[in-house]
Formats: sequence, structure tokens, C-alpha cells
Amino acid sequence: MLQVVGALLPISLAMALSSVPFLTTVILLLSPKRNSTALPYLLVYVVGMFAVAAVLSFGLASLPRRVRVGTSLGVIEIVLGLLLIALAVVELIRTRGREPASSNAMLDRVATFGVWPAVGFALLLNVRPKALLLATAAGIAIGTAHLSPSEGLACLLLYTLLSSVTVSVPVIMTLARQEKMADRLVRMRDYILAKSGVITFIVLLMVGVVILGAGLTNL
Repeated sequence: MLQVVGALLPISLAMALSSVPFLTTVILLLSPKRNSTALPYLLVYVVGMFAVAAVLSFGLASLPRRVRVGTSLGVIEIVLGLLLIALAVVELIRTRGREPASSNAMLDRVATFGVWPAVGFALLLNVRPKALLLATAAGIAIGTAHLSPSEGLACLLLYTLLSSVTVSVPVIMTLARQEKMADRLVRMRDYILAKSGVITFIVLLMVGVVILGAGLTNL
């Protein structure tokens, strides 16, 4: 199980440092409707993340053993690692030389969300291409290991907890101490808008290389 936990740590880090969920969270928390939207958004985001990873994990665990180990797994991991590296390069090219943004159209719309749009957006965040690639990597780590059901569930919970920390912590802290968090949220929003491209590139490259190496080992 410790080997699985070790494999999940960089994947969870990449998911946690994804700029879109974090920025969406900050914008919701800065909006006048935060008291009604923040908690449903958080709950649906966390449950959706767990559900996607669980489906992938248990789906892979149900495959015949000859598919789950050896060359087949190695090929899947190599393809997944290369896709993540490609995403990192695309993100670097897309943001290189671009002036830091102070806002964007999507985030401006998020600021107007009520409960149901916030809940729907939370679901969509878990089926973005990058989120699905990372969830697949987590599913491979959990679903192809020799874990008992309780160990598999524990790993899924750990992955969900770590991956959602940059959404759950701001929501909980803001709802508990709204006045003190307002300035911090603004500073966090501005910093992520300015540095999101670099952060995404570094994290995706790191995780892609780790998964690619694991795939080469499993060939």
C-alpha cells in the first residue's frame, strides 16, 4: 500500500495545483453569493473527484490480471505520461511571453453563479481533459495494485483529500472567517492569474515524467 501512496502523491499534487479549480473557488468566495454557493460547490467537487477516481480504479481492478500487469500496463502508463508531458509543453507555449491576466471571461461569469451553476461547474471541473488524465493515473496506481477493498478505499480517500485541499481549505477558512480572508483571497487570485502557466507546466511535466518512467519499468 505504501508504494501506491507514493505513486499517488505527485498525482495529487498536480491535481491540487491545477489553476482552474483554485481560481474558480477564489472567485466564488469573493462573490456576494458565497454563503449559498461555496459549500455545495465544495461538496460536489470533492464527491465528483472521488467518484471519477473510484470508477477508474475499480474498473481497472476488474480487468483480467494479464491486462493489469506487464506490458499492457506499461504501454498505458507510457501513453499517459507522454500526454501529460505534451499538455505541459502546450501550456508553456500558450502562456510564454503573454502578459499576466488580471481577469478572464470565464472567471467573470463564475462571479455571478448561483447554487446550481456552481454545482454544475464543480461537476465539469472533474471531467476536464487534464483532470481525467490525472484521475486515470490515480486509477492505474490504485486499480492495478494488489489491495484489499479497504486499502483501495483508503487510497481513494487519501487521493481525494490531498487533491482537493486547495479548494476545501479556502472554502472552510473563508466561511469561518470571512472578513480576515477577503484580502488573502484577492492576493491569491492575482498571484495564480500571473503564475498559472508556469505552475501548470512544472507540475504536469513532473507527473508526466514520473508516470512515463513507471511505464518504461513495467514494459
